[in-house]
Amino acid sequence: MTVEIRPCRDAAELAQYGRVVSYVFAENDPAGMERMLATTQPDWTTCAFVDGRMASTLGTLPFTVRLNGAAVPMGGVTAVGTLPEHRRKGFLRQVMREALGTMRDRGQAYAILWASMAAIYQRFGYGLVTTKVTYSFDPRYVGFESGQVPSGAVTMIPNDDALSIIKRLYVQCATPRNLHIHRSMPLWELDTLRPRKKDENVYVAVYKNAAGVERGYVVYG
Repeated sequence: MTVEIRPCRDAAELAQYGRVVSYVFAENDPAGMERMLATTQPDWTTCAFVDGRMASTLGTLPFTVRLNGAAVPMGGVTAVGTLPEHRRKGFLRQVMREALGTMRDRGQAYAILWASMAAIYQRFGYGLVTTKVTYSFDPRYVGFESGQVPSGAVTMIPNDDALSIIKRLYVQCATPRNLHIHRSMPLWELDTLRPRKKDENVYVAVYKNAAGVERGYVVYG
């Protein structure tokens, strides 16, 4: 058995990378995978090839985050997985070590990801810095918190018109804070403004204060 750890070399291998990731994450939306691959460069990947066939995958997206007011390069880790027949053989450990070395060489002092199970990554030096919480509720029984009554108004606006506004508001919020990601256009299009499911609508509402100045927004489905 010959094992090779390296990035994808061309579009054909990147397509193979997409097929492996789709299977590992049970992604049944071909259009969504096509959008992801369209904004992924082959050298952003690290893969294990067993006898010439791809077995494990990892992607490192080149992000920039704010840290104490400075812009810092960061590796956004994604698409980490191994096909079932190749698991528990140490391939992913080799892939992770190679990817971390590449990030170091590129000056990416930080690496972050949403982890399905945090313990998997702690062995590589990752630590838990935040959590994601999802709430479900019946909107019939929801009310505003008591206290100061806000002035101004919230208005729904078309996504094409909203993008320039919400980008500016996001930059205002992110600049003085730590670890907010600088959002490129692909991030806005493939993450923030992307529907959760194919053909679902995405809505944007913007809050303007009493002086008519945009001060906040929400993107929702």
